Amino acid sequence: MIDIVLVKEIIEQHINDTELFLVEMTVSENNIINIILDSETNVSIGDCISLSKHIESKLDRDVEDYELQVSSSGVGQPLRLERQFAKNIERTVEVLDNKGIKHSGTLKTYDQESVGVEITRNIKLEGKKRKELVTNIENFRFDQIKSVVVVPDLGRKK
Repeated sequence: MIDIVLVKEIIEQHINDTELFLVEMTVSENNIINIILDSETNVSIGDCISLSKHIESKLDRDVEDYELQVSSSGVGQPLRLERQFAKNIERTVEVLDNKGIKHSGTLKTYDQESVGVEITRNIKLEGKKRKELVTNIENFRFDQIKSVVVVPDLGRKK
């Protein structure tokens, strides 16, 4: 099996001193190497190709055959790292909690234990006849949620 530590060193060597960072890397028992990158700005196809070629130049398929997949952390992919949360502050996210309930709002804060999302809900307030829109920042502890995903802005009016 391909050495996962070696592959990680090869990746870090290539992306060091760039805006790119490693989100996730796996090596299966069948030597399928799957790499997901992200960046402070964006990850281009050229970035993925460049890393792929760099890895291929360091590993010998004649010694141990492998399959290599390099991709960017795209829309719909859960946020995993603090750097990803930081770059997505003020963006619309969807939080899926452990009960399977989705909460949509604007990512406002994050730390090692939780995320703060500004959510507007239609709530019946005490002493009022009708429901009113109320906006609050709700905190979700990471142990209470399954995922946080950025919702693409498709040019919708706000």
